[in-house]
Amino acid sequence: MTTVKPPSTPPPLPAKLHSTPLSQGSSSHSSFETEHTREDYEPYLRHDLSNAQRISLNDFLRQVCGFSDAWSTRRQTIWHNLAKSLPITMKLSTFNNTTGLKPNLYPPFVALANALLDGLGHTKFRFCRNDNKIISGSHASRKPDIVVVRDTALTRNRTVESCNPLGPTPAFWWHDILSFNEVEVTEAGSRKKTQASGDVLSVPAPPTSRKRSSSNTQSGSSSKRQKVSVTSKFTQCASYALEMLAHAGFRDSVLGMYTKDGKIQLIHYDHSAVIVSEFVSISKDFETFICILDVLADVNWGISNLIAPATVSVPLPSDQRSPHCDFFSGAPLQFPFSNGELRLILGTILFYQHGIIGRGSFVIEATISVAPPQLAGKEGSVCVVKLSRPAKKRLSEPTLIVKARQLASRQDWQWVLQHLPEILYSTELPSTPTQLRLVAFFKDAYEQRVVRVVVMAQLFPMSALTDPADLGTVFKDVFKCYRWLCEHAKLLHRDISVANIMFRRGSNGQVHGVLNDFDHAIRIGPESTPSSRQRTGTAPYMAIDILDASPPPIHLYRHDLESLYYVLVCTVCPSEDPSIKKWFNSGGSVMADLKRAFFTKPHLTPQPGFQVFSKWMDALHTAFGDGLVARYNHSKGRLTDPPYDNETLGGNVTFDAFSVIFETDLV
Repeated sequence: MTTVKPPSTPPPLPAKLHSTPLSQGSSSHSSFETEHTREDYEPYLRHDLSNAQRISLNDFLRQVCGFSDAWSTRRQTIWHNLAKSLPITMKLSTFNNTTGLKPNLYPPFVALANALLDGLGHTKFRFCRNDNKIISGSHASRKPDIVVVRDTALTRNRTVESCNPLGPTPAFWWHDILSFNEVEVTEAGSRKKTQASGDVLSVPAPPTSRKRSSSNTQSGSSSKRQKVSVTSKFTQCASYALEMLAHAGFRDSVLGMYTKDGKIQLIHYDHSAVIVSEFVSISKDFETFICILDVLADVNWGISNLIAPATVSVPLPSDQRSPHCDFFSGAPLQFPFSNGELRLILGTILFYQHGIIGRGSFVIEATISVAPPQLAGKEGSVCVVKLSRPAKKRLSEPTLIVKARQLASRQDWQWVLQHLPEILYSTELPSTPTQLRLVAFFKDAYEQRVVRVVVMAQLFPMSALTDPADLGTVFKDVFKCYRWLCEHAKLLHRDISVANIMFRRGSNGQVHGVLNDFDHAIRIGPESTPSSRQRTGTAPYMAIDILDASPPPIHLYRHDLESLYYVLVCTVCPSEDPSIKKWFNSGGSVMADLKRAFFTKPHLTPQPGFQVFSKWMDALHTAFGDGLVARYNHSKGRLTDPPYDNETLGGNVTFDAFSVIFETDLV
């Protein structure tokens, strides 16, 4: 067969190793690489922020940052003396007396904050002006007003002083950024007259007499928590946190700042929640402001210690930006075994989840440098490392895959092993102290997550295939594997997508389709319950029922078969077709309506070189279209005999029907 150019899959979701974004928040914004203006991202971020909680500054510092009375006792004399020192009071006076447009505020704030960091002993962190420079390292064009960076990100030519007034040259990268401060000055606001608001931490009081939180506050009582108004500035701050979580290494969280009319607010972003503090006046509660800087630097700005921090970015010409940076490249990662250890050298990032609320997954290519006896012969081989933060109660992906492989190897089902991922190593890291405090404080309102590390044998994306026959083999294999998982392993995958259908080659070079990513898989049975508060699946490939209902319905195997059909459509049909493009730019009921309309029209014609899939496309399109018509007729009382079966759309979408279609020759 003539070799042809592989199909052009929709650019927002390249066929990489793993993709399970959520259905409505920023993790579901499939087109983030090409649509990243404020108008593009704001609707998605607003969903992430819709459940943001405001708590007192006291509670914020204690629950988010781990502030304690004992630590305060050791540090409060330093805060008090620093606040009274002449150099600091002069810088505070300059800050207080600066008026006019908000860019005028950047230099005095930066000078004051850095002087305070020096006085507190945190000399490895610097505040810098950044309002005129787009941060490098992502597709988004973001310019936080003020950023916090490590001192190693500064050079002889890129200093704090040189960032005024034109910003850093060259621009910072997202993995340089530790925190940000977005500044706003309103016409009605007067920084000289601002009053502290909310519950302000009483720093100077000794531990024996300081006011402690009540029992209601300790338990996260709703009376001490308030919903947050989602303003455009709030979404703008969230857009910075979004890029930092996706492009600044494997972070536990992002701690940001928002200054409005001389009052500062802290914002905590992690993969379970967004939490904000009450505002506090920088000038009128100056020792509290000093305490805030001390606390933020002490908790290392939310950076995880699992992987060594990214190296200093390589300077680029001032007019050049990169949309991506392999900030893990060359970093070591090692895990102990009872009889040795596994050492990995990380390489290219294959996938990252671009979202705030969700699992925050990274999939990274790696090389095994040292292998334990259990993996003898693997030294020097390429593998894949997946780092993610699923809900703690979620049954782990390695557990599901290993049990499925064990079942296949014990019975006459060894053929299945070729179509399942191979787990080389897995481990689960405990929740961070911050997470544990937030779980205790917010109770059920905060979803506890854990870090899971999975090392897998290398697989390849469908986009690497150029022969339609091989592509057809992959779809057949994945369907057969999926059916076996449902009927014998009793598993529902629940996230069939372009990115989760992979392949490996056998010893003879034969292509074997592999169903990958079981992060959303559940056991089939009456005891099965959702393991996360989020709708599951990858938005453009979600079944109509899953998109349309709120709360989403019980997941059926036909929902996954519907997703498999959408994957086929997006793989062999022109990606610029309006019907397909709209799936990547919509969500929820809007996308459900688009897909219903899709089945009222003739099926799309495959692009040149892939017309051999026309028979499959026609048969699958007809099966779902007839099923939707049957359901509509049943809802109107027009279909009573035989009884309507919702699980199979009236008998139109079944394993047997799909099997017949996929056994049809591609000619």
